[in-house]
Amino acid sequence: MRCVFLALMIFITSGYAQQSTARFLLWQPSARSMAMGGVGTALHENGFSAYYNPAGLGFANSLQLDGSFTRPYSFFENMTHFYSSLVLPGTNLGVFALSFNAIWKDIDAVCSEVGPDVFRIDDDLSWSNPTHFDAKLTYALLLSKNVTMGMNVSFFKMNTTKVFINERDTFFNLLFGCGILAKNLFSNLTYRDGRVNKNVNSGISLGCAVLNAGQKIIFIDAQQADPPPTYMMLGCTYTPVIMENFSWLVAADFEKQLFESSVFDYVHFGTEARLFDIINLRTGYALDTYESQTSYATYGFGLCLFFFDLNVARYNRSLLPAWHFEASVKMEI
Repeated sequence: MRCVFLALMIFITSGYAQQSTARFLLWQPSARSMAMGGVGTALHENGFSAYYNPAGLGFANSLQLDGSFTRPYSFFENMTHFYSSLVLPGTNLGVFALSFNAIWKDIDAVCSEVGPDVFRIDDDLSWSNPTHFDAKLTYALLLSKNVTMGMNVSFFKMNTTKVFINERDTFFNLLFGCGILAKNLFSNLTYRDGRVNKNVNSGISLGCAVLNAGQKIIFIDAQQADPPPTYMMLGCTYTPVIMENFSWLVAADFEKQLFESSVFDYVHFGTEARLFDIINLRTGYALDTYESQTSYATYGFGLCLFFFDLNVARYNRSLLPAWHFEASVKMEI
């Protein structure tokens, strides 16, 4: 039974194997992004910007509470990924956000050249005691009407199973990120219905971010330390059409994990059609340039109401497809 479980875990994590640890920090929290193949660097202007590009937060203009929930591998009932954020819009001082990214699952066993004596240990975890978490403070400032920059710092904690005497069973670290975003570029490239508000986003948006930069993570000794999953994202969105009851957006992101040898680790593609300013239909594709067999298609939908958004995504990143849910509550102040 243990051999079967080990083989299953190797298959699941093959698409994530690299020289860094804390791989859960690469699990995307937004159901909207996941329904569009994982794009997000030039897409978000809410609390999810803390994960995708902190600069996007600079365009937030309302008090907002965001949250998402998924079981990344539906056949592991004990594994849950949860994300929440609170956006505090400012004035000339910029915009702040607090976010919490957490994983609940069995505690990982630490590996060494000898190997752990125990492969898997069940632990009594609760919502107040996650296995790993990342608490983040994000700040963004408008540089001009269409350009913003942002940065964040996060307190990161990771738990493992202590197998050897000289190991740590808990690791704390500080991680940093920064980004820039420009939107509404070349707005004349968008076909616009004359009845549409001129302030609606149009044309092209471009974003760039570097995330999860920090010191190496040490559990056994400095020689066996691994870097955190630091990565750089380049993203763009383009809105070909905006009409009174219909709009269409296409997006692409290029993901480079800095401790990998490949040029790009993932290329994300996505599209979104919005009907009557209420219903959003989405689909996308995440192309793994390192191991093509781990590429996957995504789809989903969303409902956008005056003060509440609900987004759902469906994708097959592992052996079985997973559902991903996201909700946002907004309040103008």
